[in-house]
Amino acid sequence: SCLNVANNANCDNGLYCDGVETCDATNDCQAGTPVDCNDGVGCTDDSCDESTDSCLNVANNANCDNGLYCDGVETCDATNDCQAGTPVDCNDGVGCTDDSCDESTDSCLNVAN
Repeated sequence: SCLNVANNANCDNGLYCDGVETCDATNDCQAGTPVDCNDGVGCTDDSCDESTDSCLNVANNANCDNGLYCDGVETCDATNDCQAGTPVDCNDGVGCTDDSCDESTDSCLNVAN
């Protein structure tokens, strides 16, 4: 009589990112569960790197940009997520001007008072 034993190695496609394939003695090779590279940090670009058999979680400042000029440039911290920017300093050092940031022109206004 023949003995048919499931052998997972026969199903391995050699790819890390799509998970570990298994052998089902009745239903043949079964797909693995893809590697979950989500690090839970909203501003990182998460991907699986087949060449290193690992996850990449790359900080991407563009994911934090709120589109406002006056509150400064937001940055991505790979651990602590989006970080607020430093507000634009429009102080021109002249006491007789009213200094403000103009969001509509992405510039500082220094108007004589």
